[in-house]
Amino acid sequence: MNEKTKAALLMLLYCIAAASNVIFLSQILKSFNPQSLLFFRWLIVLVILVPIVIKKEGINFPTGKNLILLIIMGITSVVLGNLFAFKAYETTSTINIGFIGALATSITAILSGIFLKEKFTLYKVIGVLLAFIGVIVTLVGSDMNILLDFNLKKGDIFIFLSTFVNCVYSILGKKVSHSGSPTSIVMYSTLFGWLCFIPIGISDVHIPNDISIKLVLFVLYTSIVATLLTRWIFMKSIKYLTASEAAIMTNNQPILTALFSFLFLGVSIGYQHFIGWLIITLGVLFFYKIIKLPIKNKKNVTN
Repeated sequence: MNEKTKAALLMLLYCIAAASNVIFLSQILKSFNPQSLLFFRWLIVLVILVPIVIKKEGINFPTGKNLILLIIMGITSVVLGNLFAFKAYETTSTINIGFIGALATSITAILSGIFLKEKFTLYKVIGVLLAFIGVIVTLVGSDMNILLDFNLKKGDIFIFLSTFVNCVYSILGKKVSHSGSPTSIVMYSTLFGWLCFIPIGISDVHIPNDISIKLVLFVLYTSIVATLLTRWIFMKSIKYLTASEAAIMTNNQPILTALFSFLFLGVSIGYQHFIGWLIITLGVLFFYKIIKLPIKNKKNVTN
């Protein structure tokens, strides 16, 4: 198994870890406000990563261009992406959030072509389109009137901004992926983002009065598995995948989120979720050219 295949499989694990967070997040937000969760979640990540990085790699503080990129990664991923998403959930529907969030693959592909000089091929275009259609089918099903009733709201702008800055994080992650270990990159970008959050959000950070063992375990899960592990997997995978390849793999997350919601939260799951997942999988297979179009190369025939 080559490194690229291993990276693709890791991105599937990324989707599982990120999707499973839906089980715990709704319960955590009953006790924590979004700013408090953001503060403590990333603090836990730092408490774990800082001693690991110091012990294994020492204090190798980034400089120059890498320092700037890591600061921007922290601001986009830790601060802006989360705050925009929290704001969106307050002012728009989950349907609209799903539609706009599904643009991530396309946005990443465009940014990759502009800033990383990744080539646009027919198979990549087909893969991106199929993945986007699969997400839409998952969210809409047979009720196509939802598309016609799509109304732009204030929250729609926020979820687009959240999606966009997370795509920027992906692009920058590719740029710095060879500047250090995945662990140190995640640690430094998290540190810079967390420090940037303190002056703008610390006044809203509060410790809940009713802290239970269950709540602590939920917060640890969302911090360690859904945050630290997913960031580490991404930085590990992006060394061997292009930014657009990593993005196309994350389109498996909506169907996994639906599956976890069905199994643990009692949310109904319909045939459209399975059809959507099949279309997304087909898109991934086209993107990696595992499935190819039946086009025959014309050979020159000499008499």
